[in-house]
Amino acid sequence: FDDSTVTLNRVGPINTSLVFADGKAHTCICNTGFFPLQMYVRTKSIVNSITMEGGKLDIDYTVEIVGNLAERSKISLSVSPDVSIIKS
Repeated sequence: FDDSTVTLNRVGPINTSLVFADGKAHTCICNTGFFPLQMYVRTKSIVNSITMEGGKLDIDYTVEIVGNLAERSKISLSVSPDVSIIKS
């Protein structure tokens, strides 16, 4: 993957890994606890300005299950460094 690709990993009762790349679709497997569910994540747009100093991530995407649109979602995430751990 290149720098414009973002992978989001969720770990917990339901584990999944979503891959976002502008204008592309990726197959993801969601472990539901009962059976694995295959989903297609289609990224409509992604803007990633996150660096070591902080930044913002905006993702607009759809999820398809068995070829049918299941949902359209948008993620907006802002991050900044924790000044308590910065050493000069």
